[in-house]
Amino acid sequence: AYGADALRIAASGHDPSAPSGSIISLFGVKGGVGKTTLATNLAVALAQETSASVALVDLDVPFGDVALMLDIQPEQSILDALDDSVLNDMEQLQRVLVRTQHGVFVLSSPLAPADARLLDSVRAGQLLSRLAALHQFVIVDTPAGLTELTAAALDVSELTLLVTTPECLAYLGLTS
Repeated sequence: AYGADALRIAASGHDPSAPSGSIISLFGVKGGVGKTTLATNLAVALAQETSASVALVDLDVPFGDVALMLDIQPEQSILDALDDSVLNDMEQLQRVLVRTQHGVFVLSSPLAPADARLLDSVRAGQLLSRLAALHQFVIVDTPAGLTELTAAALDVSELTLLVTTPECLAYLGLTS
């Protein structure tokens, strides 16, 4: 988290908002493949098994379930983090995240599904990079399909995980 190490780096003249952590995005071409479950479990496992600082960002708008899965009721969401005064102040940005009992810092999707249209993909990419300056790992749960938000997350990610389910086409009895 943003603490003595980050302050020491800032004093040295190094840009403290420069990404140093790894951004890992999970995406899938359709919903219901387990992307949110995998993102949440990956974040919890990283935090508990490595003692690393882990942020989990729910970009799966408008129906993100990360907060529900971790049994938290955030008062602020990603929309609050995208405000200029928060996005440009690392300490305020850290305060928008909710720390869970599992040691994961969560930035939830917008609290009202209708607010999802207010998300700007360019600013979302900037937000993920800023979070990577605060945390060793930033896990991103993206929307289903390839949206502008998904593209922004993939663009800044060091690692991308495509989540799929094995399916076979039904035999229609057609011959070639």
